[in-house]
Amino acid sequence: MFNTIKALIQEFLESLETFIKTPSDIKPSSEETITLESPTNQPPTFERLKRLKRLKMLHNLDLLTTSFEDAKVISNDFCTIKISDTLAQALSLVTLLNPSDLIVTDDEDKFLGIVSSLSVSLEFTPQLQNVPFKYRHKTTKIGQATELILAQGKKAIGEVFSLEKNYCFFQKKKQIDYAFDEFGKLYRAPDNQTFIPILSEDRTIVGVVTCKGVLEYLRHDPLLEESKVENLLEKMSSTKTSLDHLYTLLPEDTLESAIYAINYLPIEHILICDTDKNLLGLVNREQISVLAHPMYYHLMNTPLGDIMQPLSSLHLVQPTDNLKDVIRKFLESDTEVSVLMDSSNRQIPKMVITPRTILQFVK
Repeated sequence: MFNTIKALIQEFLESLETFIKTPSDIKPSSEETITLESPTNQPPTFERLKRLKRLKMLHNLDLLTTSFEDAKVISNDFCTIKISDTLAQALSLVTLLNPSDLIVTDDEDKFLGIVSSLSVSLEFTPQLQNVPFKYRHKTTKIGQATELILAQGKKAIGEVFSLEKNYCFFQKKKQIDYAFDEFGKLYRAPDNQTFIPILSEDRTIVGVVTCKGVLEYLRHDPLLEESKVENLLEKMSSTKTSLDHLYTLLPEDTLESAIYAINYLPIEHILICDTDKNLLGLVNREQISVLAHPMYYHLMNTPLGDIMQPLSSLHLVQPTDNLKDVIRKFLESDTEVSVLMDSSNRQIPKMVITPRTILQFVK
């Protein structure tokens, strides 16, 4: 199994060469104003042509001029914490509000960066409820866990997390089309932000734009309303990258195998299938990362069949289903992932679909 995963990693690294960005492609803050009219004697830029092609596909010509503010996609549903606040305060926010990420500011409320809730949780001993019941009796003694929590909880955010990286952020007047460049990225690093911060001119946070927020804005576009799930599969398969392949493990494979795969492959989900490739369940990055905590070292040999989300809990779709129904499921429920099944054998999976996948479809 490790040899298979290593081969997939090598394939992924080789495919990256095609997608390496040049300095002219990189927009760290994207605060500049876009000129919609090109000079008469100059051809349109490559970026503009790419955007126009996308808009032709979407039938939504307003994306070149509609701002985040006018599209009403800016949400106030976000959590902030100061860089001088403690890990204990961060953990309280994560536990009570369950945000995907925390926005870190300085003492004057200026944006500094983003820390994932999972990163905060992993600085402590994960809750025992995340451990399968039959393995709980082997868990580290409560006294040891208490000492770790008390020691870690006193540390400041700035002591634990490095915020020295380029974050994508926009001002509210920026065109919503630029969200596609962030949410439609083919390769998503594990620590990439799950939303786009919207900042004022003095770098204070005024809101966030989420992938689902953009999808809500686009949901009634004819392309998405008229497409079938099989159209999504065809488009994503035509990119011919390692992301086209399903990443699957057997139920008897261990947590250690899943950790290895999730850490070195550009994936968020691993499907658990039997030897006949029939779908049995799913594990995701958060599940695996929590159970991989050093305090739970005894779980490394746990079979994935014991910890996976069972088939009965998954949202399964067929190639002939309308894409708009999948979008509605994402937007109107807590569903974060759908699994496309084979049309000829409804027990065999073909593709994992997330809101990001749909934005890649229109990109």
